[in-house]
Order: sequence, then C-alpha cells, then structure tokens
Amino acid sequence: MPDACEVAGGLVDDCDGNGVPDVCDLAGGAGDCNANGALDSCDLAGGVSQDLNENQVPDECEVDCNGNGRPDDVEVTPATDCDANGRLDTCDLAANPDLDMNSNGIPDSCDSSAVVRLAARPDPVVNAAGTQAVALVSTLSADPVEDILWEGAVFRDVGDGVLADLVRAARLVLDSNGDGRPDPDEEVIGTSEGDFADERIVFGNLSRRIAAGDTSRYLLVLDLDTAAGTGAGVRVGSGAVTGPPPPALPSGAVGWLAALAFLALTLSLRAGVWSGLGGGDSSWFAAHRRRLHLAVPTLAALVLAAAMLPLGCSSGGGGGGGGSQGQPAAARTLQLELIEVEATGANSGDTSLIDGLPLTAWEFEA
Repeated sequence: MPDACEVAGGLVDDCDGNGVPDVCDLAGGAGDCNANGALDSCDLAGGVSQDLNENQVPDECEVDCNGNGRPDDVEVTPATDCDANGRLDTCDLAANPDLDMNSNGIPDSCDSSAVVRLAARPDPVVNAAGTQAVALVSTLSADPVEDILWEGAVFRDVGDGVLADLVRAARLVLDSNGDGRPDPDEEVIGTSEGDFADERIVFGNLSRRIAAGDTSRYLLVLDLDTAAGTGAGVRVGSGAVTGPPPPALPSGAVGWLAALAFLALTLSLRAGVWSGLGGGDSSWFAAHRRRLHLAVPTLAALVLAAAMLPLGCSSGGGGGGGGSQGQPAAARTLQLELIEVEATGANSGDTSLIDGLPLTAWEFEA
C-alpha cells in the first residue's frame, strides 16, 4: 500500500504532516535524539521536549553538566563561567576540586589574589639607639583580576628569643621612599601591642586597598624592650652593642666601708688620737699600741682585697650578655616570618589567594 494511503488512512503516524510515515523519516535519519520513537521536531511541537536555546534540539539532548535539565549554553554567563571556557564553573570544580584550593566555590584562576615577596635586608636592622628594629621588609602586589582589600596579617617569631620579653609594640609602616627605614612622615598602616601570645604578632582591621600592580613596600617595625632579659643592649648578629648597657649596680659596698673604717682606725692610732683614752700611757691602748699599729693595717689590707673580689665577678666578663653570676644569659634572637595575609577582592568581596607564604625574614638579636 502506498505510504500516502497509509498516512491518509491513519494506519501510520505522520506527526510532522510531511506525507511520509514517521517510521520512514526515522529510518531515513530524521532526528530522535531522546530515542522515544518520535521525531524531535514532533516532540518540540507537541511540548514533549523543551528548546530553551531555540536550536531545534530537545534540551534533554544537549550538554547539561550539572544535570538540571537546562542546556549549559543557556546557563553560561560571565558570572557562572568566570574563565570563559564555555563550561559552568560549578562543573569545572566538580570534575577537578583542586581548581578551588581555598574552597570558596570559585576557580582559583578567577579569584582575586596577591603575591608577597621579601625585599632586601636593611642596613642596619637595629636603629634608634638600639630601641627599634626593622624585622621584615616586603611587597604585597595584587594581580590584574581586581584590587584587593588588605584586612590583616599575622607574623610568627621562629627565633630563640621570647617575643613578649623583647618587644613592646609592633607597627606596619608604608616604606614610601623605599629606603628600608621607618621615617617620621611615613604612614603607619597598623599597630599591635599586647602580650604577643604564642609568639605571634597579629594585625587586624587594616582596611587598606592594594591596587592591581601596586609594588609598594611595607616594613614590620618592632619597638624593642632593651631593659628586658640581660639588659646588655642590642646586638645584631655578632656585631658590637648598638644600645648602651644600663649602669652596673655597686658591688662589695659593705667590704669597701669596712676597709675604709680600718684605714681610718689605723691613721688615728698612728696620729695618737686614741692614746689618751683609758688613762694616758697606763691605758690598755698605750700598752698594746705597737701591736695594733702592725695588726690593724694588715686586717685593712685583707678586707680591701675581699671587697674587690665581687666587683671582678659582676663586671659581665667575656660576652655573657651581662647576666648575673652563675646564671646563663637569656636568648635574644628574633626571626619573624609572615604566615598569614587576610585580603578580599575589592569588588567581589571574595577571599583572595596569597602566594609566597610563609615569608621568612632575617635573624637579629634584640
């Protein structure tokens, strides 16, 4: 029977009304992407399938990486495909979680970020008569994605000295002239004072905007407590003392007073001041004057020698840092490293990635 007769008689389906049985259309290669036995064109015309992107292909047959029934090309926008690779960011991250190391739901390539680098060590590190040290000089540069807002920073002491004993306060200073030294007219970005628990210096609420490409330098400046520990002044490496040591306390004062008393007694005896006591020449002093003239100077010499011994022991000796006799000098070595930078994208508000941490600076003695 001719196809036209079968179609006219309702013996076969011809959903698209082209006078050819649908089975023949399908056999000839007409589309049935969802394999439901009906022409795709008929699925679309009858509302069986959707065609959100209006490309005459049922949506269920299109790429749909997240399985929500909507073609990806309908959902892809600059907001959902930040790297413009034609795939939804959510699908990229589902396929490879390592693309989002900070787990904020955005590919790292699209996150705002910054690079922190160590700058040259200043010379000298310790200045201001030994009361101040530049513990770290660094740059913090935002990448081209967007400016960042620098919110905070955490430094850790990895030296042998106890931070809380050696440092009174810390400041972050913009090194506007790049000389590695804090100048009076340079901007203080943040301050930190306190007990420096866990050997850390924490700066919060900095709220400083770093423009993309900015290469400004920043100083970590420590106000040193030179009266702490051994009190031997401030040393840099094995160099000379840059801060004057506090004056030594008098030692052996009692011995010196005793020696002076004996000397006074000797002189008075020799001058005959005591000869009249007790009845002139018949007195005990007169009878023993010769012996006293010999014994008293000898005792005075012994006491004077004993008075000088403690002075020699308390003078600090050879490089012990001025510690008290029998006690080792406290460690005064500091070495700061930058371990955390808190920043967000200035426009997106997303957490910024920071490359270059931890950033370890130089050793110095405080």
